[in-house]
Amino acid sequence: MSKDKPEVGDVFLDTTNHLKLRVLYRSGTPNTWQVLGTDGIYVEKYIDCVFWGEQYKYLGHSKANIDDLFKTENEE
Repeated sequence: MSKDKPEVGDVFLDTTNHLKLRVLYRSGTPNTWQVLGTDGIYVEKYIDCVFWGEQYKYLGHSKANIDDLFKTENEE
């Protein structure tokens, strides 16, 4: 859980594009991750996001569990 070693659930700020990025999983390409990104209005999936350079600021680990996003109250 750090900028140097991203893990699933970590959240970064892309300071160049003003997007918050949540790491979904490590991709098949070395040193790249699949992420969800949002500008506060829209959410989009990005492929092979590389967290190098000063462009990315580590914000912390997300409290939300992505596996629970589509569960409902009536579901067991």
